[in-house]
Amino acid sequence: MAESKAELTEIRQLLKRAGFKLARPFAKARQWRQPVYGVAEVARFLSLVGEQKHAEPLYGLESQ
Repeated sequence: MAESKAELTEIRQLLKRAGFKLARPFAKARQWRQPVYGVAEVARFLSLVGEQKHAEPLYGLESQ
């Protein structure tokens, strides 16, 4: 989440430099959101930011 368009721009630049595919950002609740789509991309993002918790698999995606 970004509080301003300038912050969103910085987030997008960092994600691009890290090799992520950039999805279209959107505004919600007076903030900007930059989605990261795909199971592999989300897992890679979480590993880079040091996330230790693992979410439950999404319904229907357990075998993928």
